[in-house]
Amino acid sequence: MVLLARVDDPYLGGPSFSAPHFHEKPVRLEISSPPDSEWLSEVNTKLGAAESFGRVRVKKNVETEQLCDDGEKFEVEPIRIRLDIPPDVFEAIHSQAIEAYRQRHLLWANVTLVGEKLPSVDTELGILFLQDLDVSEDREYAVGRFEIFDTRYTFELPKRVDDIWEGFDENYLDSIEVVLSRARYSLRSSSGRISGLSCEGRVTNVFRQDLLDGTDVYIDFLEHEFDSVTGELPDRAYAGEFLYIPKEIDDPISAPSLSLRLRYVPGDDRDLIVPLLSQEIGTRLSLECSLIVEREKLREAVNQLQGNVKSYGFKVIRDLKRDGA
Repeated sequence: MVLLARVDDPYLGGPSFSAPHFHEKPVRLEISSPPDSEWLSEVNTKLGAAESFGRVRVKKNVETEQLCDDGEKFEVEPIRIRLDIPPDVFEAIHSQAIEAYRQRHLLWANVTLVGEKLPSVDTELGILFLQDLDVSEDREYAVGRFEIFDTRYTFELPKRVDDIWEGFDENYLDSIEVVLSRARYSLRSSSGRISGLSCEGRVTNVFRQDLLDGTDVYIDFLEHEFDSVTGELPDRAYAGEFLYIPKEIDDPISAPSLSLRLRYVPGDDRDLIVPLLSQEIGTRLSLECSLIVEREKLREAVNQLQGNVKSYGFKVIRDLKRDGA
């Protein structure tokens, strides 16, 4: 299976992490199954990786190569990835790619590089950015992890409701990630409508130490209310509300909790939210949510604290590496 893509550099707007020479460059991803163990062993030895699923080749200066064959000119992508994976994983990715094409979704992939060929990391974050890769000549890297997920993209989405943003600076906006573990919803046969849509999860902010890490989260989804006069959805509205209950200082067994009431436009429950909550076991589904609250006020709270939610979104990740594989 061959997938063609382009690099999306999430730090393009930040001068400290920008890698414009990678942004929007073509990528050719070749996925084979069953894995060629002899070839993977050669990759691991050559690139100094303990274990890998394939190889990434990056051309000098990340430039597209122009070739000619029998008088016909063609281009070779500057980034070429080969993955060798088990048959069950191949079938899962193949099915996901077909479904994404059929549903007009966008497929995204994260590729984790490993091995001795990577430059050393000297930053306080301990993170290697694209700009840190030496592209003064052709390079090869081993692939230690591959994640693929999809985002809905359609020209027929229902009317949306824009966020309310009242000019708060970054100290008044706290972003959390909630890994979801359980979902509940019901369907009424008389109306054909979904009701009681809720889920549970736990806060996990992997990029920073956070006092909210491990906090249990309870989420209810509610449809946006229509204007009583116009009968229309509002043009702008908060995405929901939150209620934070901190740990009781005098009770050693108590634990903090966070409740979210999130709004959606009609049709999103059936077309977006329920399909996302119905992912197969083994898929990591998380909710990313922006709370309008002073960060220090939230972390130092000793009493219940409530406020508004600016926006939220879902992130779906399917891991290539399986437990015991």
